[in-house]
Amino acid sequence: MARMSSRPKADDARRLSVQQNASRVLLEAATLDEAMAEILRALATELDWSLALYWVVAEESPGAHPVLRCRAISAAWDAISTIAAACFTSSSTPATAPAVC
Repeated sequence: MARMSSRPKADDARRLSVQQNASRVLLEAATLDEAMAEILRALATELDWSLALYWVVAEESPGAHPVLRCRAISAAWDAISTIAAACFTSSSTPATAPAVC
């Protein structure tokens, strides 16, 4: 009889941990953007992701084409965090990309 792998159980436990953490953060956060920053950190840590981004579709003005705007980022390494922060989260020039809807 083949031995059952413990990996699926470990993966399930990690996903459950992220889900519980995300639920707690959503309940406690004042804003969705604040919550997403914490949720991305949990996802990156628990699921061993190098990078996690939260994008939203935004319409800059009525009738304008929608754009994707990066609202939160979490990266595994300080160097990536620094580069990503410069590229994606500049307060004077938020990251945008044309949205395909």
